[in-house]
Amino acid sequence: MSYSTNFFFSYYKVLTAGTIPAQFRISFKRRDYTGEAIEILPGGEPLVIEAVDSPDNPLSSMWPLKFTFELVCQEYWQAESFYTEDERELLVLIEIDEGSGFAVEHFGWITAVDFKMDHSSKPFKVSVVASDGLASLKTRSLLDANGKRLQGYVSLSTILRSAFSNAGFDQPLTTGVNLFEQTEVGLDRIDNKANPATDPLYQALVNSETLVTDSGDTQFGWDALKRVVDLFGCRLSQTKGQWWVIRADEAAGGWDLWNNTSTETIHTRTYTSNLVSDAPGSHTSRNLILDVGKGLPAQILAGGPVDLLPIPKKAIKLEQSYGRYQSRLPNADFSQVDSTFLPVGWRRNNISEADGFRAGSGTELDPYRLVLYGAGDEKLTADSPYIGIRVDYDQNSPEFSQSITRTITGEFQLHNAKSAKIVVFAFTPEGGYIGQASGAWKMNPSKKEQVGILIDHSQMVANVMQTKPGWAEISIKMDPIDRVFSFLFYLCQAEALTKPNGLPEQGPPRPYIEYRNIRMEVAKAGQNITGTSQVVALPNQKPTDTTLSLTLGDVAYSTTPYDRLNTLFRRSANPPAPQTNYYYADADVLVSNPTGHNVGKSALSWLIQKYARQMMQLAPTFEGQIIGRFPAGIHTVLRLLDFGEMIDGVFVPYLLQLTRWKWRTKMDIHEVTAVRINSTDTVGLPIPKAYWQTPDGEVPMNVDDSGNPVNPALSQGSLSERDQFLKNLSLSGIKPNVTLQPNVAGFSNLTGKSVVTLSGYIGDEFKGKVLAQLLKNPNLSHFV
Repeated sequence: MSYSTNFFFSYYKVLTAGTIPAQFRISFKRRDYTGEAIEILPGGEPLVIEAVDSPDNPLSSMWPLKFTFELVCQEYWQAESFYTEDERELLVLIEIDEGSGFAVEHFGWITAVDFKMDHSSKPFKVSVVASDGLASLKTRSLLDANGKRLQGYVSLSTILRSAFSNAGFDQPLTTGVNLFEQTEVGLDRIDNKANPATDPLYQALVNSETLVTDSGDTQFGWDALKRVVDLFGCRLSQTKGQWWVIRADEAAGGWDLWNNTSTETIHTRTYTSNLVSDAPGSHTSRNLILDVGKGLPAQILAGGPVDLLPIPKKAIKLEQSYGRYQSRLPNADFSQVDSTFLPVGWRRNNISEADGFRAGSGTELDPYRLVLYGAGDEKLTADSPYIGIRVDYDQNSPEFSQSITRTITGEFQLHNAKSAKIVVFAFTPEGGYIGQASGAWKMNPSKKEQVGILIDHSQMVANVMQTKPGWAEISIKMDPIDRVFSFLFYLCQAEALTKPNGLPEQGPPRPYIEYRNIRMEVAKAGQNITGTSQVVALPNQKPTDTTLSLTLGDVAYSTTPYDRLNTLFRRSANPPAPQTNYYYADADVLVSNPTGHNVGKSALSWLIQKYARQMMQLAPTFEGQIIGRFPAGIHTVLRLLDFGEMIDGVFVPYLLQLTRWKWRTKMDIHEVTAVRINSTDTVGLPIPKAYWQTPDGEVPMNVDDSGNPVNPALSQGSLSERDQFLKNLSLSGIKPNVTLQPNVAGFSNLTGKSVVTLSGYIGDEFKGKVLAQLLKNPNLSHFV
């Protein structure tokens, strides 16, 4: 799609003493427009820019902008042209010339919500509203340039740039985050500091599966953006024709690892490549501070300090969720297929390419689906049509060494059929188990017991069995099982409807089933850690609620970071390694007993200290009007030269962060609320206390001598009679000679069943022997 200028107008701002002259040019570009550009007249208040959805909170991370234009149109058709119900039809560019030529300052899309026109007489006065596109991401899924979900490990910067692209703008991204992960400070050093060209948001990776909701939908762009900027305490908004993501603690300066002689600059990196996955192309130092006072280009027009300040909180709490467990079914999103559209790693059984295949283009409107034509019964035989996968585990894997629960989720849609049909097998040294609808495992099932798990999605209409319309959910939670060395998972043809005459329905139309968003999450039986939290509280106080919940961050090794979806990883080998602590750029990570800048902290620890400083201390506030140019829009830090405090006999002006901003561009007047940035503790704040989060409540987090979290003793569920017997023997000083026996909780050995008993570990040689014995079992041989 191409956009060309349909209408434009320009105006000069009103000059006042000390202010900088500037000309504004506004261009309204229409999609696929081929006519001439038409100049129209500005109204009395041609453009007002304001940050919306801001609760006057310096800790808010998302700052979408609203642009309100007043126009004068000579003809009715001109005015009517600005009304649109298509949020991608009219693009607006706001450019400013301050002596060096026009440069883009802001960009947005015209919306129809607040379109107003005076019909009384010519010329027609029109009010037009545009937005910067951020708010539209509240209902737009996070997708790549091809309209598909992000795949594999992706950087935080890629998430940001992908979301901005979904908002309709591929403008550059500038980031200002100067907390560095331990590896970046310890290895890639320049002048004993982290490399200034390195962006922590590019170095940090996540598993893209975390960008899929619990219900299997792609996460909205707004939610994905907020997860990233909240983690580092950033503020996101538009300025200088770019998207800016600036860490709030750094905006007032003192974090510039390149120009470290300055206490007022911040180091930023800018992404300009067309590929959203590329590294930043440049880096520089910036000063975001604007001095405001008499005789300066920026002056107070009205207002002053706020008399009634918010009462500091007595306690705050931040939580970090570890998220879902990763799916353990390879390629179960069906994104990778071979030339026959069979998902890579999967196999067909007694079903042709034409009847079993991956459909869909992978876009939001046409997601990948596995399609199987035909319908049968609940039985499973060697000839049953299915598409399945086998996953093998070695002796060191959790699946073999630990008791694991498995939860199978997904969706299916039936066409002239009754039920979805799924089969799961687990093979252990004792034998083969088939999963049952109740979640139980049946050991060495007979042929009669080999049936699929059926999920009915039918209804009776006038005594006729019919398929229910739409997609249905799959949710199967299997009981714990351990010592699994091989796992089979089959997506089968649907179960057939039963016709009034008792025969199975085979069409026309021909029955078929579609599967999508298939997942298998695994978890240790009884393992209940869901995340961490930190609390800062004054004596005898406790937080009444959670101040902020994070969904990305550090996941301790003791809680299996590779298993959880909200783990932050660092850009390294494949697979990447989990993140560790964050440090100042000049930290020495090898020093013993670190203090000051050498102390590393988790992202959650950095963040709660920022929240405690800002929310548990008085934050002097200014409200009023300021005239003059703000150099960085909402990111501008105000230094009012007559608003501050005495420190050691010297008057020091406060540094203030904007929490409300409305810019009347023609008069160059900014209506603002600005709050002091509490960069240090003005009162003695308690040290944060850390906790593990579990469904049963909080558990205090202890650390070892190296500062690493120690896993708490959590409930692991009740032991089987056998395991409790062995534990009792051990506690009595008796060392039992253990052999592997049936391993499903509550299962007792039945005579006449084929049971394979091994001692020792299940290596490849032993696994071969086990499989050989299973092959002798006529009931299981064709599934091994």
